[in-house]
Amino acid sequence: IAAPAEKKTAKKDSEKVIPNNIHDFYNDQTLNEAGYSSEASMPQGETKAMILDLKSQDSEEYWLGYNNFAVIMKYNSSVLYAMVITQLSRKIQVAYEQQAN
Repeated sequence: IAAPAEKKTAKKDSEKVIPNNIHDFYNDQTLNEAGYSSEASMPQGETKAMILDLKSQDSEEYWLGYNNFAVIMKYNSSVLYAMVITQLSRKIQVAYEQQAN
């Protein structure tokens, strides 16, 4: 659904890369040129990701959102809502896996 990312100095003009827009997905090359990277590899079947820029009073987080993240945002266009659903689903998955062991 989404993976944490880092933003470094852009290698090329990154004005074409727009965060938090469910209509703009970028391939690895474009993300790298704009300075975005993630230690997580793209999920199987995914070739592009959207950029998520989550700001608070004290910090800023970057994430790469995949197709399922955009689907959640079609239900509710809030990036924060979709991120809560993403994090909740991860916690449920971890609890389920721990219970299975």
